[in-house]
Amino acid sequence: MLQKGSFRIISSDTEGELEDSRDTLASETETSAGPDVCQVEPAETLVFFDLETTGLDQSCEIVQLSAVSGEKLFDKYILPMSECASVNGMRVVDGTLFLRGKPQPTSSLQEAMAAFLKFLQSVSRPVLIGHNIWRFDCSVIHRVWEKLSMKDQFNECIVGFLDTLWLAKNMISRRAVKSYSLHHLVFTCVRKDFVAKNSLEEVKILQELYSVLNPSPEQTCNAQFSLSQFECRLSLQPLLDQKIISNPILVQLAKQEISLEKIKSAHQEDPRCGVQKLLYVNGNTVLSRPELTIRKIRAFLRVKSLKDRKLDSMWWNATQNVK
Repeated sequence: MLQKGSFRIISSDTEGELEDSRDTLASETETSAGPDVCQVEPAETLVFFDLETTGLDQSCEIVQLSAVSGEKLFDKYILPMSECASVNGMRVVDGTLFLRGKPQPTSSLQEAMAAFLKFLQSVSRPVLIGHNIWRFDCSVIHRVWEKLSMKDQFNECIVGFLDTLWLAKNMISRRAVKSYSLHHLVFTCVRKDFVAKNSLEEVKILQELYSVLNPSPEQTCNAQFSLSQFECRLSLQPLLDQKIISNPILVQLAKQEISLEKIKSAHQEDPRCGVQKLLYVNGNTVLSRPELTIRKIRAFLRVKSLKDRKLDSMWWNATQNVK
């Protein structure tokens, strides 16, 4: 199992108090235990990882990939396809990556990911751990794995992911920290004034933070998710963008492995009640306003279906004009 025990911060109105405990601190978070990812087995290995990228948009490129597991280290600089602005002291000039003015040896994206896969395969049942990876890092690395046709290889190798942002929200009172950023968590829990200069330094301090937190199996379970659950999160993004569901609801649905494709299929099989049957389990649902939300989802699917049919018709007409 993942490490036992727990660390929690109990705050009063005036100051936080650090306390070792084996009790689980009940708090309102946007996470809950998933159906399968919590069926963990012994001999899992914690692998802390982080990315440095050329930006925060969907098209950003990875320029550094680092990981640590105990004493084992992985660190690769990757030459991006395009010139990039300075990222934590890194800058590409004339096809060379410079770190604070010094040229660095680099790998291609393919070489770096192949080496990372080999690193993960060298340990038993790796769990990839990072901070705020549900929102950012997993999107970037998932896109890269698909681009390189390596997603299945990584999925067969890893047990899943664990987001330390979720873990911190479950273990630490909001009043005890200025924010749940890695910097403030390290300052509060590890008693270090940490400022990350690159991803290797970040994974080292993240491993140290995790050791201090020393979460219980239940707490780690609540912070875990599988690759398939993350892909459900990606598929549900249009519903979030249209403000049909909130982010906490998206997380709950994804952890139940409900994707937009599954919702669409249920609606096609039973346009009147299919979505409702899917989203209700034993008479309960994670939706806060279920009737209104289900109506909005059905309306979204009808509009999407009309758009898809229109596009199919336009495509068919266009192909008929090709001689």
